[in-house]
Amino acid sequence: MTTSSDAAQTATAHQQAVVGVGSMVMGDDGVGYHAIEALEDCSLPEGTSLTHAGTTAFLALRR
Repeated sequence: MTTSSDAAQTATAHQQAVVGVGSMVMGDDGVGYHAIEALEDCSLPEGTSLTHAGTTAFLALRR
């Protein structure tokens, strides 16, 4: 028997995020920016999202 909780877990199990971290303006190589740009031209699995985070992604690691 499948419950609504099981269905929700199955639906979210296939969602993935790729976060590009780095900024050419801040003095690093901006590899995260270039990676996201390159991936936008690729055929990615359904449920995959791409995001430019600049240097703000490091703030999320503090939690």
